[in-house]
Amino acid sequence: FGGTDASQLTGAGTLSQTLAIPEALRYAASVWARTSQSGAALQLNAASVAIDAGGQWRRYSLSAAGGGAGETVEFRVVAPGAIDVYGAQLEAQPAVSNYKKTLQLDGVHPGARFSSDTLEDHATGPGEHAGVISITWTPSQT
Repeated sequence: FGGTDASQLTGAGTLSQTLAIPEALRYAASVWARTSQSGAALQLNAASVAIDAGGQWRRYSLSAAGGGAGETVEFRVVAPGAIDVYGAQLEAQPAVSNYKKTLQLDGVHPGARFSSDTLEDHATGPGEHAGVISITWTPSQT
């Protein structure tokens, strides 16, 4: 990974994306990064994790709940100098999952659909819910 597919950010500043998604959910962000300068960080809304200045590729991740009544979540990589980044992902779930390599510009999968038009919600405790989602994939439609 990385290599020619990675992006190098140079100069002090911030790379960010604000997404129009419900802030009431919990989100997990991750990025593969390497830098030799201290002070770089991955941020998700107000949460932050430092990026090690050792110069080795490593996956950094964090999870944060939405922090307000808005409908946006901001995902940022902050760097005081040069940093290489690859494979940034944002997921609407409490923790990051395994890295999913994709070179597509969007997350639309035309051969995939929900197996059912209904979603059952089961309360498992105070503020805790569970459900099962099944996705059907038809390769001939891709």
